[in-house]
Formats: sequence, structure tokens, C-alpha cells
Amino acid sequence: MKRSRIKPKRTEPRRREAPAWTYEEWQEANHQLLARAGSACERCGNPLTGENLSRHHRQRRRDGGDRLTNLLLLCGSGSTGCHGWVHAHPEEAREQGWIVPSWANPATTPVRLPDGYLWLLHDDGRKIPAP
Repeated sequence: MKRSRIKPKRTEPRRREAPAWTYEEWQEANHQLLARAGSACERCGNPLTGENLSRHHRQRRRDGGDRLTNLLLLCGSGSTGCHGWVHAHPEEAREQGWIVPSWANPATTPVRLPDGYLWLLHDDGRKIPAP
């Protein structure tokens, strides 16, 4: 029986280390997200309440991290409402900027908001019209 060669251990992590927030940072981010979204779903525009509110990472958290450019407030959960729709329709969601590929930068990837326009999101909670 032929033995395979033992592979050396990795010296660097397989995945990028994306920034993650503390509880206090999440609280501040929630306030900024609600202000940016106008307390409405950033896909359909319906008013958000505590029960139907969820944060959606446009890019996987391990790639894009916890940054306001990478987050949207959506109605529903990961399987219901707009949040569920985005995960169930990844191709169309990518076209609209609700999902961002791992190789792209969420800060430079425009997202279509309920007003029908494309916007660039900033980490300070602002949004500006996409060129």
C-alpha cells in the first residue's frame, strides 16, 4: 500500500479575517442602518418593525465583514420576506447589488434601493447616487 505525503500545516489562515463588531458597535450600527433606511426595508420599502427586521450581509460576513457598506436592513428572515427572497434568487439579487461577489468591494458596488435608483453605501451611514 502506497502512503501519501504529509502536507505541511498552513502558516496563514485559509479565510480572510473580516472585521467583526462588539455588542456596542452593533447597537450604533443598528441606529445608523435604521436612519439610512428610513425605518423601511431597503428592498421593498415596507415599514420595518422589530418582528420583521433583519440585517443582511451583501457579501458573506467572512469576506465583507461587519461594515455599513456590506449591510442592508430587510424585512423577513433568511428564509422569509425580502431577506428570504434575496437568498432564493441570487442571480437577480447580484444584478441589483443586494448580493456582492466575494471578489468585489461592497463600497464600490451600487445597490438598488426602493426608490428605484442605484446608490453607493458608505461606512459612515451615508448613501450617494451611483455614477
